[in-house]
Amino acid sequence: MVIYVDGRQVAQHRRSYTPADVVLDPAHARLLRLARQARTRLVAADADIPEVDLACYDALIEEAC
Repeated sequence: MVIYVDGRQVAQHRRSYTPADVVLDPAHARLLRLARQARTRLVAADADIPEVDLACYDALIEEAC
């Protein structure tokens, strides 16, 4: 089976005659798995953001005024 979008071939896969079967390119499957893993890690991660001392910025603003 060949899939075209706007006259340009975007995919080519074996056709499956099994109902509800999904034909997936192994490279696409790997990228999909990696993307899902990255999203899971991102959602679960607790970002450690250090507190910033803004006193130096306050001093700069006072000098400008």
